Amino acid sequence: WHGKNNDKSELLTADELEAVSNILGKNYTSAKIIQHDYFNSGGISILFQENGSSYSEAVAGSGEVAIVTCIRKVVRAKNSSLILLDEPEVSLHPGAQAAFRDFLLDQVVKKKHQIVLSTHSPSFIEGLPDKAIKLFFQNSSEGYDIQNKTRPEQAFIRIGSKLYSDNVIYVEDDLAQLLVVKALKEIG
Repeated sequence: WHGKNNDKSELLTADELEAVSNILGKNYTSAKIIQHDYFNSGGISILFQENGSSYSEAVAGSGEVAIVTCIRKVVRAKNSSLILLDEPEVSLHPGAQAAFRDFLLDQVVKKKHQIVLSTHSPSFIEGLPDKAIKLFFQNSSEGYDIQNKTRPEQAFIRIGSKLYSDNVIYVEDDLAQLLVVKALKEIG
């Protein structure tokens, strides 16, 4: 293609293809990753086949491309790897986010990985134990503090989520109300 080269191509394994299909809610029959220099820099293209039709990442959603590359790396990581992910939910709908979270949790159990990730998605951390959620927030002295055990609603209220803001707390008397208000102010 105008003097450009394919460096190599590789099909996803059956396990990788199944994970991608489950997360994205599709029925892929194959996916091929092609490494190339088509655009004067190293890049990849992905050729998907689904239900008798094929298409490339040029018409696929960005979530498809992100999931394929991430799934490959996680599945192929050595046992007991530390995996760092920065907002892996970007470009995924909430159902795909939850399925991707479940895939990662399954990989943690199967391969003894430790996964550290940042997210802005309530769907992505829903159902995780409080001790698995760490909240990083800016303190008044322009530094950062870490809350090591956080419920999802605590984390997302702090960044302006309206999903959890309709909670009502009933108290017995004025003293209990003062204590609850003070505690809420301390945890943000």
